Amino acid sequence: MVIFLSVTGTHELFKMLQKKGYRAQFVLPAFLNLIMLITVYLLVDSDFSKIVDNWSVGHAQVISLLNMLVMFSALTLITRSLFLVPRATIPELGLPLFQIAYLGWFPTFFILLRSIPQGEFFLVWGLTSVAFSDIGAYFAGKYLGKRPYFQHLSPNKTREGAIGGIVSSVGMAFFLAWVFGKWLPMPWYHTLILATGAACLGQVGDLVESLIKRDAEVKDSGTFIPGHGGMLDRIDSYLLLAPFLYYYLVNFVL
Repeated sequence: MVIFLSVTGTHELFKMLQKKGYRAQFVLPAFLNLIMLITVYLLVDSDFSKIVDNWSVGHAQVISLLNMLVMFSALTLITRSLFLVPRATIPELGLPLFQIAYLGWFPTFFILLRSIPQGEFFLVWGLTSVAFSDIGAYFAGKYLGKRPYFQHLSPNKTREGAIGGIVSSVGMAFFLAWVFGKWLPMPWYHTLILATGAACLGQVGDLVESLIKRDAEVKDSGTFIPGHGGMLDRIDSYLLLAPFLYYYLVNFVL
């Protein structure tokens, strides 16, 4: 699923960059993203993995390898830009690196997150909490929204909607923490910090994608889901969640 979302999102981002006039590529960034995702999966969460029982040591080694793959991908794409004729612009030099980080490096943390102790519960908990941030923001903005918020990126955003999204996300996070109690060994203050951070990052992710669409002058990232836009329109709120959730859990909870 993560591979499917990464490849589809990379293609939609490529099309938006092309529409903006940049000489972006799809095949090479998508291939490099696939290498990262498949490597991490085989090492930490597959039947072939030898480090599942010793996850803390194993994950440190895998993160080191992942950093190497990110560096290799960055160097590959930077070198590729030197061959563009006419010569590459500064955005054309940096945008492929954004493709790698946004839709390759960040998604690998969903796989890493699932492979930590009780990781499947933490993953469902985080994704559901962020989903309720979107739902809460929509209804709060629709019925209570009066003061504009980030109008230059998304004309329908309001401060009331943003606050409503955070409140609903935190509320759902505490509810799920109670439901999954024995599988989510977290004191209440970690739940509060993680839920608030996840809700805020969900809104940041949504705004980042809105910025890209406004700059590319498109309404939706694609037409993958008829009537609802592209894949990036559906997953933008979650892309920044996984690294934050993973590193916080590993360093402060587990």
